Amino acid sequence: MNKLLILLTIMGLCLTSPLVGAGRADVMYLGGPQEGNSWQQTFTMYNSQTFDYLEIANNEGTSIFEKPGFDNFSDFGWSGQFVGDSAYEASASGPAVAQLQFDIHFTGDSDTGLAFDFKAYNGGEQGNLLEIAHLAWDGGGATGKWTITYTGDHESVVVPLPGAVLLLGGFLGRMAAYTRRRQDLS
Repeated sequence: MNKLLILLTIMGLCLTSPLVGAGRADVMYLGGPQEGNSWQQTFTMYNSQTFDYLEIANNEGTSIFEKPGFDNFSDFGWSGQFVGDSAYEASASGPAVAQLQFDIHFTGDSDTGLAFDFKAYNGGEQGNLLEIAHLAWDGGGATGKWTITYTGDHESVVVPLPGAVLLLGGFLGRMAAYTRRRQDLS
């Protein structure tokens, strides 16, 4: 009886506990900076939901991005462009994906620190905002480091456990009752 009670308690906890935060999106840098006349950094963005629009902006209004802002996308159909003619804001759009790798181009060299905001949307620029992150480069050149801070304004999705778990719980309960009944008859 105690085993059955423990099993039912565990099943009850599983069935009443949704998975929180499954909608979390993340942007990560890959490797170090790639130097040239200017420099670029490879990033990857992934999410449990699909996204189709990315935006980067330096809110201080200084020109830190080099045209086209974004490029070298891992998925076909994505393109990057400046917003207007400003070198402090760029966007990228393409078919909806859950993961994407891309480069962001910066002016100057990697020995100069910089910071910008990164946003990801589902449904275009006016769509559902999935992620807001603040990215800061310490200006350390080839050995420099990125700091990525999530503002908490991104969408957090509550994903309920699937009905299959409910069916499994019912099946296990019936099997426990059947086994118990067989033991009582013996």
